Amino acid sequence: DGRLIKFDLSYSWDVRMGGPPTQHDDLNITSYSPPAQLMGAALFRDPSNDHSLILYGGGVSYPRSSFEYLPPSASTNDTLWTYDTVARMWSAGKSATGLRSGKAPRRGASAEAPELGLAFYLNGVIGDGRNDSLFEEMIIINTLSRETRTVGDMASLDTIWLLDVASLSDNGTGTWYSQKTSGRTPLARADSCLVTATAPDHSSYNIYMLGGISSDISLPQPSIDDVWVLSLPQFVWTQVSAGAKPTSGRACQLVGKRQMLAMGGNCNVTSKRDVPCKPGDNNVVVFEMTTLKWSPLFVKEDKEYRVPRAVYEWIGGDGFGNATMMRPEGDFSNQGLAEMFGMSLGSTNGNSSSTGDAVRLAGSLLPGIFPITVGVAMLNLL
Repeated sequence: DGRLIKFDLSYSWDVRMGGPPTQHDDLNITSYSPPAQLMGAALFRDPSNDHSLILYGGGVSYPRSSFEYLPPSASTNDTLWTYDTVARMWSAGKSATGLRSGKAPRRGASAEAPELGLAFYLNGVIGDGRNDSLFEEMIIINTLSRETRTVGDMASLDTIWLLDVASLSDNGTGTWYSQKTSGRTPLARADSCLVTATAPDHSSYNIYMLGGISSDISLPQPSIDDVWVLSLPQFVWTQVSAGAKPTSGRACQLVGKRQMLAMGGNCNVTSKRDVPCKPGDNNVVVFEMTTLKWSPLFVKEDKEYRVPRAVYEWIGGDGFGNATMMRPEGDFSNQGLAEMFGMSLGSTNGNSSSTGDAVRLAGSLLPGIFPITVGVAMLNLL
């Protein structure tokens, strides 16, 4: 609706008592701005200006009324937009990627490495909402120069693809590694959201994935209500929650010390009908990442994160970490991948604590979203 919503996390609050205090900033939408009714886009920080945000992608959709379903959205123009939060002004850059369609993907996954001046938009769909095509690449955005390029090709969720960002040259595609996972594999999906939590001793990095909708956009399938954890460097999937209130398109954020705050999105999605979550319909929810329970409370000064029992039963150890499984089942696929986690092929020891930033960024990109073969990009910042 052309507004930027901000949540106050400076103190604890209870959803049952009205939820978090919010501010709604009018984004000053004009003819020189991106469309007001924009869904499935990505916001990145501008490393050259603390007061600016960079917007890419998304689709235009106009609801019939406040909480009725949204018609299928059409992809917006392939443009990088910058918003100055102080001046409250938009500025448009050149065509971001030069895609033949002239349109940007939507419903993709995104992540950023502001310390490197890089942002990433992974997969998605392009079209008018009725005749969509899959976008099966990853767009790399230089957030300083605003230059972009496309790289990559994805695989299924039982295979994790990792991109060594340090190997990216100005015109290259970088070095990619793949690794098979163990444990049950989640359903292929789009519009999930993710956060990452680290074991106290850095023996595992646990990426939490919430909800989403089926990756087969041609079928009238409902959205998904579950939470999965991908543990690295073990490459083990664990399902930790399942319910009866499917959601998709939520925004997730790690808040406090061990809570996942999920906001907005669509509730009870079937077929192409997106029903926006509304007040009283889990519009703002909190997932406790250690006890694995949903809670109406945000606790600012909560206890420290502990690895949940459901996870360490598979990778060994305890709530403090101490994982006994320190590499993928059957070992890493190659030496280069092992070195990304500070290990060697065939070695029984290694220090993975230096990979924290890599896994944090990986968690943002995890859903691999919407290609026929859904995949994952893990980005190494070392």
